[in-house]
Amino acid sequence: FDKFLARLKASGLFKVRGKMRTDSTHLLAVVERLSQLELVTESLRMAVLAVHDAAPQWAEEVVPEAFFVAYRHRRNDYRLSQKQIAQRLTQAGKDGFWFLAQVQQATVSVVRKLPQVATLRTVLEQQFPHGTDGPPAEKRCTGKEVIESPHETEARYGTKRGKGWLGYKAQVTETCDPDQPHLIVDLDVTGALDNDSPELSHIQDRLAERALLPGEQQVDQGYMSGQNLVESAARGINLMGVPLADTQGPAGFRQTDFDIDTETHQALCPAGHRSRVWAERSLPNTSRPAIQIRFDAQTCQQCPHFGSCTHSRQGRSLTLHPYRAALAARRVEASTEAFRERMHARAGVEGTISELIRAHGFRQARYRGLDKVQLQAYFTALAVNLKRLTRWWCRPQ
Repeated sequence: FDKFLARLKASGLFKVRGKMRTDSTHLLAVVERLSQLELVTESLRMAVLAVHDAAPQWAEEVVPEAFFVAYRHRRNDYRLSQKQIAQRLTQAGKDGFWFLAQVQQATVSVVRKLPQVATLRTVLEQQFPHGTDGPPAEKRCTGKEVIESPHETEARYGTKRGKGWLGYKAQVTETCDPDQPHLIVDLDVTGALDNDSPELSHIQDRLAERALLPGEQQVDQGYMSGQNLVESAARGINLMGVPLADTQGPAGFRQTDFDIDTETHQALCPAGHRSRVWAERSLPNTSRPAIQIRFDAQTCQQCPHFGSCTHSRQGRSLTLHPYRAALAARRVEASTEAFRERMHARAGVEGTISELIRAHGFRQARYRGLDKVQLQAYFTALAVNLKRLTRWWCRPQ
């Protein structure tokens, strides 16, 4: 993929510091999401079969035949009542912890190193947070580290606009200069729960390695942040997008409604009260500190706007992000008609995502595991670019 882009660049098909646009879409895993009972029993079944294949003699000596019979075939919760599901889940958890204890004491070291055993251990720790004798989690946990299927341990369960999926996300970046072919320059597969905003720096890092950094990059709100604006500008990129509105507080008492003087380290609230605390606070993933502002607790409680401005008995507080100035300036710019007209080109990436899905089946992963799905992404991007180049070269003059 990189060599192909290098050839295109050498042929003059990429404009130096041209325009690009980026968006993301979800990607379905090969496997389906299992119920909590199916997840535990299937993880145990796979571990039992793997141990039996790796050390059959040890398994026959230590594990009862009835245990192998019970977990030799896949189980499901079809037509089971909630009470029956709870009972079977509790029993499967106890059986799983017992089996792990036998494996941990095994004289055959190979069984302790099996990936299926590691998966079972992780699943039990996540679904039974109280340990061996405790009940399963009251609510099924989700998150970046939570395994949803032992058949594809890297797939995660994500949700967007009320719809959930098991799999991954794909970050799509393409050129969009009007006088050049629109070609995919980056197609990266990430975790289903990875937010778009932190991925922007990784996208730009890869573009920098390919010597393809744009002069303008159009994105949607998911990528827009003050930090991305400032860091993109440092790379020579004008990051174009509509930032999220300021919603830190009710209308009339949001951060933009306060008079903040950074020179005197004072803030004046809409009711005319001055702040009492001005302190720096470190933030993750940035070397720039934020400013923590707090107003007097007693003054806030006696204020007629208490309950509207804040409900905290400790008084109103503000956190000034170190990149707030860039974000505020972009909010003002985004309200202009000229900015909205420039952003019309961003919608074209939706058509590219539709092409990836409808013409190349990119909604569905064809392989298991993040590395192999990334390989599918490279193949798909190459196919799209070859087709687009053919149409570009054969267009009517």
